[in-house]
Amino acid sequence: VTIQISSDVSERQAGKLLREKGLIHNAYAFWIQAIFYDYEIYPGTYTLNTSMTVKEILAELMECSPQSYRHLTKDMGIPSSVIRGLEQKGALLIERERYYRNPVAHRSSKPYQIRLNEDQQRVTETILRESDAGRAHTWLLHGVTGSGKTEVYMELIAHAARKGMQSIMLIPEIALTFQTVSRFYERFGDRVSVLHSRLSPGERSDQLERAKNGEIDIMIGPRSALFTPFSNLGFIIIDEEHENTYKSETVPKYHAKEVAVARAQMTGASVVLGSATPSVDSYYRALAGEYRLLVMDRRVQ
Repeated sequence: VTIQISSDVSERQAGKLLREKGLIHNAYAFWIQAIFYDYEIYPGTYTLNTSMTVKEILAELMECSPQSYRHLTKDMGIPSSVIRGLEQKGALLIERERYYRNPVAHRSSKPYQIRLNEDQQRVTETILRESDAGRAHTWLLHGVTGSGKTEVYMELIAHAARKGMQSIMLIPEIALTFQTVSRFYERFGDRVSVLHSRLSPGERSDQLERAKNGEIDIMIGPRSALFTPFSNLGFIIIDEEHENTYKSETVPKYHAKEVAVARAQMTGASVVLGSATPSVDSYYRALAGEYRLLVMDRRVQ
């Protein structure tokens, strides 16, 4: 709606006129923004460093709203004092919103279709049957190299995500993170994030905040990713569980596998330990009945 208001009308009179017509309400600065589109806020031509009048600034905002504060102050050269003054007069509304850095934002997702083979389907169904029945276990997945364990992991994670649950995927080395993330991002898009020591403190903080706020469903990374603050954890998956890098040699000293099992017991999540060459400790626990053993002894064709 465009209303022409004479430049000799005061702000108070203009506001009263528009309120009487039912076009604005005092409680909403968004509407007040429209008041000043067709008349000068200040008498005369108040000129800024950019040679833009206040009216022109508001016209720019109305044409391409909203605009970032940084763009207005840095690119257009509008003093922050002028922006605050317009906000105080109700001519514009400043909303503050936090943006989280995403270390995998440059990646792209693709349509993902996969048909599991007989071994993959059997293992997936066995784990999900127990999980859906509320029986959380620690599973040892003994799968030969090339048997397709990663596809099993993704099927479990996808099932958990459909139920509104989150998953943690641990990998032994940072160098493997980018290869793993690429495969997961192709399927799950920006619901995936990473957490490792090469991220800056601010980036790590952002990923933890995103996880806490429910903006992601999957966290991938070395042993430190185990402490991601998910509120509804479904699966903790440890790939290449035999690797020594899951042991922390610095204070606090811990073994990611033992911590994962303990956290799963506290949250009702299931743990999947995957390896082509399981550790002696894990294999013994599986044979003793403490873990559930699943075998994939054929390569994917």
